[in-house]
Amino acid sequence: MRKLVLMLVIAWSMAPITAQQHVVRVTTDLSALSSLFGQTISSRTECTVELNDEFGFRVPVSLFFERGLGDTVLLHSGLLLEYRPFRNRLFLTVSLLQAGVLLRDAYQEEETKLHFLNELAVGWTYKHKSGFVIEPQLIFSDPNGIYADAYQQLGNRFSNFPMTRGSLLVGWSFLVKDLKKKEACDD
Repeated sequence: MRKLVLMLVIAWSMAPITAQQHVVRVTTDLSALSSLFGQTISSRTECTVELNDEFGFRVPVSLFFERGLGDTVLLHSGLLLEYRPFRNRLFLTVSLLQAGVLLRDAYQEEETKLHFLNELAVGWTYKHKSGFVIEPQLIFSDPNGIYADAYQQLGNRFSNFPMTRGSLLVGWSFLVKDLKKKEACDD
């Protein structure tokens, strides 16, 4: 827990204090459409807040549903730190906190339904001036092997729960102006 708090403080301190505006992106994973033809249906939506040109936070929300092995359902979310080296379109995301909850588990083998997870992703962002965003990325689940037991248990419950997968996020970005500046102007 101390490491998580320290990482959040460091990430927050990297944001400029005098920032006048932030960019918010809301995207959904189109590569999940291919899962409709398999046994494991998955979906992923992400909300991203860019603090500045180099750093931001992502909140992914994923849902996995197994059709064949007892209708197991997993809801998976977390907080990811996004880093864009040299302020370019290439990005790296790292999990600060990530967990999955088995909402429905046909096996009922364990007492706990909560599984701590982590991932690392590398991708590239294309932004059109209209706000349209495309982000292909490659996601590596548990790259350092800390949560190998959790991923093994989830792999046993789902017929398709890959440790490395491609993602194609498509959505929109919005400019959010700083409310403090606006309130100061109104006075």
